[in-house]
Amino acid sequence: MGKRELLILLAFIVAGTIAFQFSAPPARESRSGFSLSKLLDSARRGIRGNQSYTAPPRTLTFAVGPDITQLSIAGSSGGPIKILGEARNDISLELTVASTGENEAAAIATANRTSVSEDRVGSLLALRVVFPQEETQTSQAVLKIPARLGVKLDGTRETSISNVRSVDLTNPARGTTSIDHIAEQVTGTQNGGTITLASIKSLKATLTRTRARISDVTGTQSLEVSDGDTEITASQGPLEIEERRGDITIRGQRGPVKISGADGQVRIVAATDEVHLDLRRAEVDAELATGVGGSLVTSDEELRVTWRDPAGVRVDAVAANGSIDAADWGHTATTSPVDARLDMALGTQSAAAPRVSLRNQGANIVLKKSSKK
Repeated sequence: MGKRELLILLAFIVAGTIAFQFSAPPARESRSGFSLSKLLDSARRGIRGNQSYTAPPRTLTFAVGPDITQLSIAGSSGGPIKILGEARNDISLELTVASTGENEAAAIATANRTSVSEDRVGSLLALRVVFPQEETQTSQAVLKIPARLGVKLDGTRETSISNVRSVDLTNPARGTTSIDHIAEQVTGTQNGGTITLASIKSLKATLTRTRARISDVTGTQSLEVSDGDTEITASQGPLEIEERRGDITIRGQRGPVKISGADGQVRIVAATDEVHLDLRRAEVDAELATGVGGSLVTSDEELRVTWRDPAGVRVDAVAANGSIDAADWGHTATTSPVDARLDMALGTQSAAAPRVSLRNQGANIVLKKSSKK
């Protein structure tokens, strides 16, 4: 047998031995420092990976005196958090932890070493979930807290908060966020995913690549929207939005609207207060109630404005390098080589009627009469 054939035979023997060791149960460990079975068993674990096991939920209770007005929660590994405000004088935290491990018993033992630290600084109670150093843990938390508390929360991937005084998302939330029945303000940032906000006194938020549904905000709203889909329904009070490539719909707003930005789409349905838009390269479709004034400016995309009859306003419209269509109202614009202009009263002859100024650069203006009764 030549050297080449010998090497091939040896390779087959080694491969067969390794295959047998991976398929066979681990051999009983010896007390010596090294053995082939130990090495192969470790390799098997590395290839297969440790599985994750969930420990039974634990409930922790924290006292909350009248001096504590705010709760901060951090270190939750991005896992789901649900916070419910109630008529109570303490905090109940139900914590469920899953951990990896080489077997179920080891994983659960590691998960059970997870603790929650508390730090009281002035009027703030800070709770932090502290995980063991070894293995990988995830957690779920359900907190029942006094409704009078405000909440500060690190960004998580699934958040539900209801019936508390205020909410501050101190780091960007991701995934699915639901916040409702907040007595004072909600502030923070959502990056991606979806956010639902309802029954809030006031709102200040930054929404990036987010699907947002906002309703029944009774006070001021200030939003920064980028690359997302935002719908605001049945709110009141001043609304200000700075948008970049946003798709924005506002329905039944009872309060002034101010939107600025570029490269998006804005739809306004049944606005009952002044509307001011300062946009670039954004399509606009606005339905205004009788007697609602304002200014709507955009460029490069069509600007459509609808009123019921009588509109009760005076319209001042200029379309540079575009046309004005007011056929629904029986009016014709004055045209020149560079623009189209229209100054007319819709449903009123009063000089004191609210004025609506419309401007478009490089696209058309269309004035519609609503068919709604």
